[in-house]
Amino acid sequence: MEDTDSSECSSVRRQRSPSVVQVDTDISNAKRAKVIASTVEEGGNPGGSVLPEPIVIDLDKPGEFNRDPKELLEKSEDDIDKPGPSGLQGEDTGFQGDITGNEDSFRGWRKQDGNDISNSDDSFPSWNDSNSGSAYWAEPRYDRDNIPSILVTGIGSDISRETSGSRGKSNRKSNRFLKRSISNESGDSEMGCKSRTVHPEHSLELFAALSEMRDSDDLIDMNIKTMAPWVTKCHRGILAAGSPYFRAILETTPSSCNEIEVMNLRPETVSDVIDYIYSYKIRLGQHNAQELHQLCVNDQIFLGKSVELACSEFLVGQFCLDNGSDTSSLSAISSSIFTTEEEANQGLAECTFRENNYPLEVLHVLNQDRKKGCFTDLVLKVEDSVFHCHKVIFVAVSPYFRAMLTNDMLEQKANEITLRDVRVDTFSLLVDFLYTCKLQIDEENAQELLETASFLQLKPVIAAGSKFLTERLDVYNCLELLSFARIFDNAQLFDEAFNFALIKFNEIVQEEEFLSMEAQVLAQYFSDDRLNAKKEETVFESFWNWLSHDVESRLTSAAEVLRNIRLPLIEPSVFESTVKSKQILLKDPACRALIDEAVQLRERSGQSRSQDKDPRMKLRFSMTKQVVIIIGGYDDGQRWVRDVWCYNPVENSWHALAPFPGRNQRFATIALNNNIYVIGGQVDHGRMSETLADAWRYNSITDTWTQIASMTKPRHGHGVAVLGNKLYVVGGKSGWAKKFNDIERYDPALNIWTSVTRIKGSYLEKPVATVIDDKLYINGYFYREPDIMHVYDPAENAWSPMFSFERVQGDGIETAVVLNDLIYFFVYRGFDNYVVVFNPLMSESIQGNKVPEGKYLYSYGATVVGDKIYVAGGSRLDASVNVPHIFCYDPALDVWGLVGTMPHPLSEHGCVTIEKYMP
Repeated sequence: MEDTDSSECSSVRRQRSPSVVQVDTDISNAKRAKVIASTVEEGGNPGGSVLPEPIVIDLDKPGEFNRDPKELLEKSEDDIDKPGPSGLQGEDTGFQGDITGNEDSFRGWRKQDGNDISNSDDSFPSWNDSNSGSAYWAEPRYDRDNIPSILVTGIGSDISRETSGSRGKSNRKSNRFLKRSISNESGDSEMGCKSRTVHPEHSLELFAALSEMRDSDDLIDMNIKTMAPWVTKCHRGILAAGSPYFRAILETTPSSCNEIEVMNLRPETVSDVIDYIYSYKIRLGQHNAQELHQLCVNDQIFLGKSVELACSEFLVGQFCLDNGSDTSSLSAISSSIFTTEEEANQGLAECTFRENNYPLEVLHVLNQDRKKGCFTDLVLKVEDSVFHCHKVIFVAVSPYFRAMLTNDMLEQKANEITLRDVRVDTFSLLVDFLYTCKLQIDEENAQELLETASFLQLKPVIAAGSKFLTERLDVYNCLELLSFARIFDNAQLFDEAFNFALIKFNEIVQEEEFLSMEAQVLAQYFSDDRLNAKKEETVFESFWNWLSHDVESRLTSAAEVLRNIRLPLIEPSVFESTVKSKQILLKDPACRALIDEAVQLRERSGQSRSQDKDPRMKLRFSMTKQVVIIIGGYDDGQRWVRDVWCYNPVENSWHALAPFPGRNQRFATIALNNNIYVIGGQVDHGRMSETLADAWRYNSITDTWTQIASMTKPRHGHGVAVLGNKLYVVGGKSGWAKKFNDIERYDPALNIWTSVTRIKGSYLEKPVATVIDDKLYINGYFYREPDIMHVYDPAENAWSPMFSFERVQGDGIETAVVLNDLIYFFVYRGFDNYVVVFNPLMSESIQGNKVPEGKYLYSYGATVVGDKIYVAGGSRLDASVNVPHIFCYDPALDVWGLVGTMPHPLSEHGCVTIEKYMP
């Protein structure tokens, strides 16, 4: 191999190491070719295909190429199909994206300069760095004069001004299409095509399948021989698309040649190159980085520039490490080169480079080969059209073509296959997707595409089409898609449509298509625990409507469906009036037996475990019950506890939930969308207390706590209410002296607190906040405050005063709840606790009955369950002890009753009501 002189090296115009391809003299029967190293005079032609000139990049501007990538981006498909010199070698692919790969692998670098270009379409390529946000190439990290020329050749050292001119006058342009996001690619929008969905994951899945085929010698048609006994097997079309170096060799060999003997490359190098084409990752070390870098610069052994730049960075990094560079250089190198922090600290001599865009680049070249008929070995005829394809691609993605092309079938040895009962326009879209990851699909052609893809068992198209339809599921098309998926055995679409139908049960049963459901599918539908039915009688009613639609043909399968309805869960009175009144069911022996079993199961429920385990006795997940949740509080020893208890009023039972993990004490609690929020409060530090802005959310489904955004300021003794799916926090204190009269609002969707307004008038001590008709009603605690309720209308952002009720010395409002558009104030008056009912529409109030055992009682919790009010716990001022009682108040009768006992006597605890599934 002969290189140019040093001046030519500095300009990064290095003569390629030429190779000679030797083929058997009988071209028609040639099966082998040999590639041997050969020297030629400077500027001479090696006799084979001359590879294109190397691409020049600048050390400070990696990713800038000496060709304008916009040209390829702006080309029409007809322009792309035009043949060019030496095929597709060295061209930048026009279809690339950033697919996140293994975080433990080195994936390149991010170009950075004074401007943030990460979101610009005109910016340079950007790959995620697994270890650091700063890039090694952000600025020069070493003295280039002290680095051997091989390390800077091809990555743009300080090139001579006479040769290349100043950088300010460089004609290089930014590579837009590498930076362009695949999901937002609009290059085809001007072609007037259908709605296009992009699925870059298809390229990764395809090459994973191709790699498995290569490992199992499946459809192998090319052997690369080096030194005996080294033989590397691969697929001819994939090799030609993935390596411009080997493509030039294969272009000079006949298609019948299935073996190439390469004499000028080490066996390990050939293995590394071909492995990278299939797996898009390569292990770089001192044993191969310099050789691979030379092959990239001189012979374009890989598509694109990613491996070349990775090798350059590795070599420069190793040089800096070996020569004891300063700390900043070492830090930059370790963050960019090494796979893990441990490797960086140990200064290991190897790293893994992974380029997740490489399959897209290779697939782009394969698509161009397909359109030109280059390196294809399969012709598919559909109607009057011919499609040149690669066998290995279709075998990798379709069991249909695998059976056809690999088993003992007539088509196995045929190079031309005719597909019948397939529309050419539909098949063209399917083939385009396999080679481009882009599927032209809309509501008009989606069904045809999926039918054809299902017939040909093209799994990637089935997945992409199913995803398209899944995103457009609604109540009106759900059952049709469910039936379609069942006919074509599309498990992905069936599961998505089935799950959607479970959630939208109440709407689905109103659709006409529901009456046409198959008995087997309906039985599966009714048997699912996730069926969103609050009462089982609605499930039975939908079954009866379905059966009545065609009694004669469906009566034989009625028992199969009825068996999956949980008849014992229907209320006895409803069961008598609906189920047992259906004479059609009673006359059918199988249905009558199921009805009788349901009666027996209900009568014997709870008497034996075998009865309770019957699936017909199990509640559905949607059959939640209103429960009271008790959070934290002080026990009898005045110790703060973080226990969380769930009280079921129907069964008078208690269940422990996940304990509260926060440090908040004496907080405010509120329920919204079956989640519980703990907001603010204090935490004690000996005799001192710290006011908190912390806020937490409890997920009643997963039984977990999550800390959310903190309030804008710490506060305790504040009020809280729910208005318009947002939380409103009112007033409070910071410490014992600083008082607040403001309101701030929390948006759960955005996890943001916002200051809203201030209460008009004097400061309110321990404000109580309630909501009626989208208005916030705020009242103060002490009697000395005016007998005025402050009303806030968020829609108008306006305040208005309202007389609440007459208060006397000693009155204090402990808490308040809302029931049937009335506010129930619990008022501490004369050492007793009374209920004062206030009607905000009439501005009237009446005093209700006393709270039982409410004398000297304070710091208790109150909440609404159904049409009743429950009061839990509290502390006795006269005895300094907590009470464990649960009292229930019936407003309609103005009657109190003792209904339960808490696990522990508590005071100053949170008390709210939510809907919770209680199996």
